[in-house]
Formats: sequence, structure tokens, C-alpha cells
Amino acid sequence: MRAIERVAAVLFLGAGAALGDAKPAPRPAAHEPTPAEAALAAQLELLNPAALGRLADDWAATWGTNAAAQAVRAFAATLDARRSAARAALTCADAAPARALLAEHRRVVARHPLVKDLRILSLKHIVDAAHARRDEHPAAPWFSCYNGLDAAKGNDTKIVALSGFADEAVAEAVLFDPPGRGSIHAMDLHWDAGRAVFSHVPANTNVWRLYEADLRTGAGTALLPDAFAHEADDCCYLPDDKVVFTSDAAEQGLPCESGRWRMTNMYRLDPATKAIMRLTYDQDSDWYPSVLNDGRVQYVRWEYCDISHYFSRIVMTMRPDGTRQMGFYGSNGYWPNHFGSPLAIPGDNGKFVCIATGHHTPKSGKIALFDANRARAEAAGCVQLVPGWGKTPKDRVMDRLYQGDYPTALTPYPLGTTPQDGAGKYFLCAMKPSKTALWGIYLVDVFDNVTLLMEEEGTERTEPIAWRARKRPPVLPDTRRENVGDCTVYVGDIHEGPGLKNVPRGTVKSVRLFAYHYGFNHAASHEGMGVESSWDAKYVLGTAPVDERGTVFFTAPVNTPISIQPLDAEGRAVQLMRSWLVGMPGEHVSCLGCHENANAGSTHVPVIKGAPAQIAPMAGLAKPRAWSFLREVQPILVRRCSGCHADDPDPVAKTKKPGLAGCPDADGVWVYAPEEQAPFLTATKPNLTDIRPTALLYGKVDEKAKPEFSAAGAFARSYWYLQRYVRRPGPESDNHLFNPGEYHASTSPLVQLLKAGHHGVRLTDDEWRALYTWIDLNAPFWGTWTDFIDNWCYGNGRNWGMRTWPKNATRAEQRRKFLLSHARRRAGERLYQGWWNPLGDPERDAYGFADAARDLKAVAFVPPAGARAAPPRPPARPAARAGTGRTVSVALPGGRTMAFHETAPGVLFAETELPLQAYRAFAADHRNGFYDMIGKDHENGGVALDVPKLPVVRVSFDEAKAYCAWLSRQTGRAFRLPTECEWEEAARAGAPGDTPWNGDKARCGRLANLADRSLAFGNAGQGFNYHLRDPEVDDGVRFLHDVDHMQEANGHGLRAMIGNVEEWTVGADGRPVAKGGAFDTVPRHATFSRRIPLYAPWQRVYNVGIRLVLTEPAHAAACAKVP
Repeated sequence: MRAIERVAAVLFLGAGAALGDAKPAPRPAAHEPTPAEAALAAQLELLNPAALGRLADDWAATWGTNAAAQAVRAFAATLDARRSAARAALTCADAAPARALLAEHRRVVARHPLVKDLRILSLKHIVDAAHARRDEHPAAPWFSCYNGLDAAKGNDTKIVALSGFADEAVAEAVLFDPPGRGSIHAMDLHWDAGRAVFSHVPANTNVWRLYEADLRTGAGTALLPDAFAHEADDCCYLPDDKVVFTSDAAEQGLPCESGRWRMTNMYRLDPATKAIMRLTYDQDSDWYPSVLNDGRVQYVRWEYCDISHYFSRIVMTMRPDGTRQMGFYGSNGYWPNHFGSPLAIPGDNGKFVCIATGHHTPKSGKIALFDANRARAEAAGCVQLVPGWGKTPKDRVMDRLYQGDYPTALTPYPLGTTPQDGAGKYFLCAMKPSKTALWGIYLVDVFDNVTLLMEEEGTERTEPIAWRARKRPPVLPDTRRENVGDCTVYVGDIHEGPGLKNVPRGTVKSVRLFAYHYGFNHAASHEGMGVESSWDAKYVLGTAPVDERGTVFFTAPVNTPISIQPLDAEGRAVQLMRSWLVGMPGEHVSCLGCHENANAGSTHVPVIKGAPAQIAPMAGLAKPRAWSFLREVQPILVRRCSGCHADDPDPVAKTKKPGLAGCPDADGVWVYAPEEQAPFLTATKPNLTDIRPTALLYGKVDEKAKPEFSAAGAFARSYWYLQRYVRRPGPESDNHLFNPGEYHASTSPLVQLLKAGHHGVRLTDDEWRALYTWIDLNAPFWGTWTDFIDNWCYGNGRNWGMRTWPKNATRAEQRRKFLLSHARRRAGERLYQGWWNPLGDPERDAYGFADAARDLKAVAFVPPAGARAAPPRPPARPAARAGTGRTVSVALPGGRTMAFHETAPGVLFAETELPLQAYRAFAADHRNGFYDMIGKDHENGGVALDVPKLPVVRVSFDEAKAYCAWLSRQTGRAFRLPTECEWEEAARAGAPGDTPWNGDKARCGRLANLADRSLAFGNAGQGFNYHLRDPEVDDGVRFLHDVDHMQEANGHGLRAMIGNVEEWTVGADGRPVAKGGAFDTVPRHATFSRRIPLYAPWQRVYNVGIRLVLTEPAHAAACAKVP
């Protein structure tokens, strides 16, 4: 029970004596309120005398004072006393005073200039008493993440007109009553107010179709041609009388629900010709089309591409022909999870009103007023919640945002035509004031008035619209050229905007382009494409050049969701887009830069020189193709690694029966239960040529040890092993914009090992580029949905990835359904896209285990040409010296005192890494951010690291040096970063060997925070064996520990020199070298000599921090030459 209902209940049961009595009069035993009486008590609490005063002030300021405005003040003056009397009556089961007070409140407020002559068009749902007071109204799906196609289809709904709100009784007239009965939702009023378009399930059918009703005659007309074999959902009129609507014709399924919920894209219907044109090519559902003041279409799209999908709805705009699709509000943000029914404020080009709500919640929530001219994401651009006068909206990261928080509302509709006559202040809405209240029609305002206009037992009232003619926005002409099979994409300056902040010009040499290939109905999964990989298949198109100005200009296929990755000279992605753009036929798609700030403007003057570049196929490939591990990466493993990694550590256990964990099932898939450690994962020398299909199961296990959940697909063992060496965002990464280089290939242990000369392995440039592409694409295994369908695994129980299938479903049954959905999608491409998919059918690129087994026979191991030269080491220095034992304490800005231990004369190392609280004295807005999300987490973007005592991370080498210079000025002491040699000497402290624990794993846990047994699963308690880790080490800490964590100190008194975070040092050439290993480094890799010289000076690395060195005058001359 939320706040307003708690107050109502207390007031209902605890009403005292009449006003003025010295002592409470005896009263009968407390009357247990009926649901209707409890609802009335909650409605009384929404009456607000101060809000009525603010309303009267605005009335007078905008329209001038009159008797009606003065009546509002008079009513407010007596409200408290009359409400107290109504409360008291309710305790005696007398509801008449409460109903009378609410009715008078309606009559007084309804004399407002915007309401006195108002007629309202709305939906009236006839429901039985058992359903009339439920949380969600009957014509909407339970969760906001579903579209209207999943709403109840057997309701009895009518379109009605309401008027006379200042009269004793509100008048109602039925305008459209479907023959028989049928559900209606998503209603929009025509510009001349003579007709309405809506989604409707006619009697005796089970399909949502697009209908139009003549509001004068009550006649209804089906708008879609009979040949349109799909359902229609949200809809609106365009200024030229065409209709934009959403439909499941794209044959796309919701990935996290195994594809069983149908996703909707945007289409346009010409009612005169019945021609249908597809407008969007979006991954998951599009919702709520409406027309902006300038004639563009506003809608909401759900982005699902490697971001936390519980929080990833974005308000978009486009022209009515589908061109110029642009984000308007919500990108790179968490709050709110869902923008419900956004409508532009008339006469304002930045403001819109919507419902802010959660993910696994009803579509109802809080009315929110946003201004995109203030900001473009989260609460920064939220003007106010309604009601919420005087309260600053706050960001909240919560799956079930506002669920059970009353009052809850739906479909706010702005009154007024310009800001000068009240637009943006007054709204109609459907509202449910408390848990037991009915859904009614309300008038609300920014001053916190909530006025009941209509409710009725046995009905639910929704979707109020002011029934009046509206000014028709301008008609924007079509710019598509339907006889053209390509478009052009122009990025004025890829360095413009925060996406590549601090990245030096010239770093980005080209861009990689890939297309998303979305999952089908009944063919999608959490882990379908790979382990902690993407939701969708990815089709690599190739690369396009970036010129010296940072300009990108290329020709692209139309009707294709394309993502852009800026690449450095080696072909590694410097930033990940995690979204897509689509060009319509003949369109010129343009943007300013990488995640440009739409409110900040641009200093770039677009200058297009020459013809657009053609997309060049990836090196080594003849043409674009679906990207899969077996085809692109496995041959490299055979060619370069099979000399050492070809032994079989896991022979078939002949004593086991097929289908049991540890041996193949009936389909030839090897299955391992979660409590079993798959031998191939822990082998000292894993077999990287082993492509046997294998599933590692996770989730519940019943009493017979049969796994209930499993991997959706079966992957090669080589992939299971190698993917743990790849750092990637996974399917649920932080919604906020990444720092440039956050997931740069240099942060992956696989690249670090190979670049360090791992057993002399040398890759060709093409092999490196293939490996980088695999990493940058989120380490997928499969490249097509055909591969996924042909190799899914349900283990011995329910299949998580395909859970809509019966437990004993055969692959033939599954494939038949998939092929049907595939055929329907291809048919839709021919009929509604205006152009055949220029990529053809990506499913023709399927490449499975049999294909790999055949082709790998021709791939031979290529021995290293010779021992690779050892990576450069620091120059020789004197043997390690014992410290002097001298300690100096220094008070740092930020309220932190740190101890410094002298490791050599005049050189003092900080005992611990620098904490975030100290660094924020220099950079107040610095964010440690999140550690990567592993597994699903409904409330976070990962493990929160913005804790004051945690070591500061994501500070670049250049920023670390700048901090040292600033700190020196602030304190009058000489601070700097250590040289690589100084660091290694300080870390060793005279210890023999290359680690401080010398093989003693118990001591390892006491000395260092490394990748130990606690990294087995993700932070949400789900997920596969993703992390590299040592199950024999237990350091007592899962991720980062704070700098006060009392681990054993080394001989110099220094803590966590190995582990927790890597530390910046200055290499012999003055460039950055990271030393020491981090919390996610396996102990065998965490050595004194370990060095990572791969990071750029501007790169903010997720696990690299700062250890300060203090130099004193006695040593100043010796240190003067140290960079």
C-alpha cells in the first residue's frame, strides 16, 4: 500500500469528533470500508486547497479574474472542513458527503475557460464488478514492455462523448458501438473532429485490425486490405489523411521471451489506395505514433542492442515517409524505463507530456512533463511530475518503477492550443487514484489539482481526447525515391560530440559497418547468438574511410539497420554505437558526429567533397556476410594454436548414458550441469581445435538433477574456452554512453596475451582484423538464426531459450515454425518495404558445425617462423633495495590522509591506491561508473563503483599526470606517477620469484584481490562461467575492495601492489604502461613483471587506477629526468 492509500486508510478508520469538540465523542466500532469507500477516501485526499489557490492565480493571470475564478477560491477556503466531515461520514458507511464534495469540486473547476465548453471523446469499457477495480484497464497488456497486440481481445468497448462537466450530471452519448462486441484501443481523432481511427478486434475474431469510425453516423469501416495478414496496433492520422500504425508484419519476436511476443514496427497506410509502406526497421517494438507541431511523427522505440533493455525506450522523431529518424529524448539514460503515450505540447517545439513507468509494470504510471530544450535524457529534462508541484524530479533506476504507487495514470492529453492559453499546464487523463478505485476520466494540472470528471461502476474509462477540430500541421512531402536501392550516410565530423571525447584527431582512420539481423517469431534467446553476446545476429558490411577532417561519407543499403564503429589504425573499435540508423530509398542520412549533443549546436560546417565512398568488404572477404565464430575465428585457432592446444582433455565417458551431464545427448550435444566443472574449461592446455557442440547449463536443477534452464544454443568447446578471454559489453551493458576505448580490444586478455608474444604466435594483419571484429561485435558464436535453430539445446529439461516449445519438441517442429516466420518476413519485405532487401537473405549465410568440420580439414597448423623477440623491458636498474622504513603522512584534498613509505632514498610510494574521494577534489564529476553487467540485473547497469573509498578507475594516463601536477600545486609537495622500474622494485620489495605468494594459493588470497572463485557467475546471480578465474583462490572479495581493506602488506608496507586495480606507470619511452593486475586478472597472470603497454594516453581503462609517488628534495635531482 503506497502513500496516498495508507493516508486514506488511516483517515478512514481514525476520524475523530466534530470540529471544535474538546473530547472525541463516543463512536461505533470502526466500520470496515468497502473497496468503493476506500477509493472515495483516497480521492478526498487528492483535493488540495493550496493547489486550487495556484489554479485561481493562473486563471486570473492568463484569462482574467471573474466570478468563476473567485468561486474556486471560495471553495478552497471551506475545503478542509468539509473534507473532514466527509471522512467522518465514511467511517459510518455514509458515502454521500464524499460524493457530493467531489461533484462540487468538479463543477467548480469545470467552469475554467479550457473546460467549460469542453466535450471529451473517450473509451468506455464494460466490465464486470470483479474486474472494474483492477490495476490495469482491459484494453492494455499487463506489462509496458509488451505492445497492444497482447491486450485482451474479448472486451466490450464503446466510443463515447462526455460533456456538461459544470452541470449536476455529466452527459454521455455513445458515438460508436461495435456490432456484437469488441475491444478498442489506441484511438486518435481526425483533424476535423468528424472521425476517429483506432485498433479494434471485431466480434467473433481474434485479430487487432485498423478501423475508422464516423463520429456523426456511428458507422465503422475496416481500413486495412484483407490481404494484410498481420495485426495492427497504435495509430494516428497524418496531416495528409494517411494513417501511421504499428504492426507485427516484420515477423520479429521479443528476444528475452524466446520470440513468443510479437514486436511491432511502424507502417503507413493510404486509406484511398490501401497502399502500405514500412517506415521503421527497429529491433523491438515501436509504440505511440503522434504528429508534432511541425508535421513530423513522434514515436517511441525500444532499443535492445547490448544495453540494459529494462531501461531502453527512446522517444524518436521522423518525417511521415520514414526519413530523418532521429532520437529526441531518452537515449543513453535509465529514467524513466518507458515513455508511455507521449504527446507534444501544442505550440511548443520542445515539450511533451507522457506517462513515466517501469518495465515489468502496467502501462500506467506518473504523468511527466519533459522539455527536450533543457536536456535530452533522464530527469535533467523533466520539468515536473503531475501531481508534483515544487518537487524536483529524480532519476530512479528500478525495473518496476512506480508500480503500486498511486495515483496512477494513462494517456495524458494536453489542453490549450498555445503556451499562452494554458497549453502545457492542463491535461486530461485516465486515472486510478488508489488500488481500489475505478479507472475514471480526470482533469489534472501542474498546480497539483486532480479533478474527477467521470467514473461509473461496471466500467473503466480510458483515452480521453478533447473532441474539437485541431489545426492541421504542415504536410511534409515524401522524399523517398522508391526506384533507388541505396542511400548515402554523411557524418560531418566523427570527433564532434562526447562519443570520442579526448580522442586525438587522426586516431580514427575508418569506420566498420554492420547490420543487425533481428530474431524471428519463436526464434530468439538470451544466449542464442553466444555467451554474454548480442541478442541479434550481426551481418558485417565492411568499412568506409574517415578523411583528415573526420568526415565520413558512404553509400549504404536501404531499409537496413546499420551500426557504425569508429576504428583506429589497427582496425579496433574506439567506440561502440549500440544503436542503429536506417536510410530510406534515396535518402541522405546525416548527423554531426559521434553522439552529438543536439542542444549544443555544432561548430562544424558541412562540406561534402566528391562522391560517396563505396563500402569496402572486410579484408580477406569477397563480400559482406554474417559473422560467426566457426567461420571467422576457428580457422585462426587451428592455424596458429593447434601445435600446443590440440590434445583432448575430455574424452567420451563410455560408462555414461547419452543425455546425462558429461556426455552427448541424443542430438550429439554435450551437456554439463552447473555443479559440474566442465574439464575442458579448466584444462592447463585447452583444446582450441575442439568444435564439439556443448552446452553448459545453468538455473534450477530438480530433485533428479535435470536442469530446468539451459543454454539456448550449443557452442563449440573452443568458443566456450576462448570467450572468457574477451572483454565485451554483453547483452545488458550500461545504458550511459561509454567512455571512448571502454571496450577497446586492448582491454581483452586475449589480445594482451598475444601482443605480449604468447609462445611466439604471430598473426597476419587480416587475422588480427578478424579477431578484432569478433571482439568488437560482442564475441558472437552464431551468425544466423538458421544456425541457432539447427543447434539449440534444451538439455534434460525445459529450454530457456525456446521455452515456448514443448519439452519434447523436435528440431523438425521448431524448424518448421521458424521457416514459416521466415517466409512471412520475406513476403512482407516484398509487399511493404518499397524495395527488396538489398542484402538478400542473411539466412543464406548459415554456417554450422558440419560446414566448419568440412572446411577445417583444409586448414593446417603453421608453426611460428621463429622465436618472437621478447617484448621491451625497462632498462636495467640496481638490484632491489630494502626500504628505509620511513613513513610520511600527507593530507590530500578531499579529506583523505595517505601514508607514503620510502622504497628508495627520496622516493615514497603511497601505501594504497588513490581513492575516488581524493580524485574528486580534482574532478568533482568523475564517475567510476559500473563494472560490466554479467547476467541480467533489473536494477543496475552493473556493479556500482561510485563509492568514495574504492580506488579511482577510468582515469586516463594523461588525466593521472594532470592530477599529480594539480596535487603538487595544492600541497607544495612533488607528486608524480612511478616509472615502470620504480613500480616493479617497490612491488617486489626484495621478494624472490615473480609473485609475492610463490605458488601458495592460500597466501595469494591474503595478499591480492584477483580473479578468484567468487567470479563464477554474474552480479545478478545468473549467467554462464564467463570470467577467467581461479577456483582454488579465495580472497574474500568479489570485485573491487576499498583502499582501507587490510590485506597483507609487502616488505615496504605497501598494500595491493598486485591485484585490485592495475596502476599507471611511465614506461622507458614515456608512454603509459599498466602494472600489477586487477580484480579480474587470474593469479597465474598477475606477476611483478606483467606489463600492458597497449593503452593510449587518452584511454580511460575500467580497471586501471593511480598509485602516487612522493619525491622529496634529497631525491629531486635524481628524479628530474623522469617523465
